[in-house]
Amino acid sequence: ITGITIPASGWKDLTYTIENAAIQADSIVHIGYAFDSVPPAQKANIRGRTEAGKLILAAKKVPAGDLAVDIPKIIKSHNRK
Repeated sequence: ITGITIPASGWKDLTYTIENAAIQADSIVHIGYAFDSVPPAQKANIRGRTEAGKLILAAKKVPAGDLAVDIPKIIKSHNRK
């Protein structure tokens, strides 16, 4: 999944959801930030979790600007607890 822009105004209750059928509840998702998006993403302290069809990102604070991200790898892990 490439070319995702997460607008700063798109966060609701410090969460942002990316929907894609390739993401499963037990998936391990690798997220890559564009160079200029790394500092605001780090300052926002973003973490993620998966549900069926969704990657839910949670931040400690709303990022200072829009974030450009790619999801280069989704690993289907059937053994994750």
